[in-house]
Amino acid sequence: MPVHTRRAVVEDLLLPRVGAETVRLVSYATAAERATDLPSVVEELSHRVRAEAGLAEVRPEPMAGRSAIRGRLHGYATAVFEEVEAEGEAPLEESEDELFRLARVVEGSEDLGSIVTNPDVPVATRLAILDDLLAGRVQALARRLVRYAVRAGRGRDLVATLDWLVERAAAERHLKVADVRAAADVDEDQRSRLAEALSRVAGRSVEVRLTPDPSLIAGMVAVVGDLLVDGSVRHRLDQLKIDLSKPDR
Repeated sequence: MPVHTRRAVVEDLLLPRVGAETVRLVSYATAAERATDLPSVVEELSHRVRAEAGLAEVRPEPMAGRSAIRGRLHGYATAVFEEVEAEGEAPLEESEDELFRLARVVEGSEDLGSIVTNPDVPVATRLAILDDLLAGRVQALARRLVRYAVRAGRGRDLVATLDWLVERAAAERHLKVADVRAAADVDEDQRSRLAEALSRVAGRSVEVRLTPDPSLIAGMVAVVGDLLVDGSVRHRLDQLKIDLSKPDR
């Protein structure tokens, strides 16, 4: 049976009986998972919702691969994004910024990263640490996505998963994310001109996300999807070393 037909059947069956968010979650699970796996996937979703409400124990980290985990997270994130669409772009943009900043905090803190990305640390412990870190600092949407990412994903992939969620939130606003690492501060005018230049190269409106990186010495490195633009002095020096190491012809 085609995926769109299965989704239509599921939605028709559930709509009179459960809430809209539940329908969206199950509908996206129907599209992302194999039909034979759907009962166990729905049971897992149900357990995660009950665990979030404190009505069930947090299960150990899943053994699934990154692509399978992201498939499930994609469905959950899309359902959550659709839920807040009526409020406009502001909540999405704010959550996107919060997720990006959290990823950089985890990435930049050896102490924090060694705990919240460690698969040997119980999921409940990682959740408690992140809950304490985020309390009063982020809105409910970002917190829900972070908690689901920790429950559904692998610890070592947390930063990559958060960055992926940033890209998903931007895509909901019809933007691509430019992950830019700069050796020096970039003012708003430079940032705007950089976004315009990268948008022309990427062929789509780009939103710049900046991270300071003094190791670049000068200049910056920008990544937009599969596109890499390296204008750093460090890259030029590395290239010079390679050129100098080549034997004379």
